[in-house]
Amino acid sequence: MAIRLKGEAHERIGVTGDIVTSLRVPVGWADRRFRVATSDGTLIIGTYAEGAYAFAIEVEGAGIVRPLDDGLELLWSVDWITISDVDDSAVTIREPAAMPLFGM
Repeated sequence: MAIRLKGEAHERIGVTGDIVTSLRVPVGWADRRFRVATSDGTLIIGTYAEGAYAFAIEVEGAGIVRPLDDGLELLWSVDWITISDVDDSAVTIREPAAMPLFGM
């Protein structure tokens, strides 16, 4: 199964597939960014500017994300989805692990 996200009028994100709903993009967001989290662990950062939405993967979950012209598709079974303002959410900053030095 899968879900598809697509920007809609009136600051809403349409969700179709396993879940069918219309999510309200948080109001009062100064920098026009929001996060969408799904049950497979995928975290998507979205932006809204002059009537157009853009989506990017911030954290990869179990599913495969396929970008589309007007949104994106998450190819995985999704049990739940939620949306929040960037300022009302937090993400762990992950640094790449140092590689061990051999022969020393």
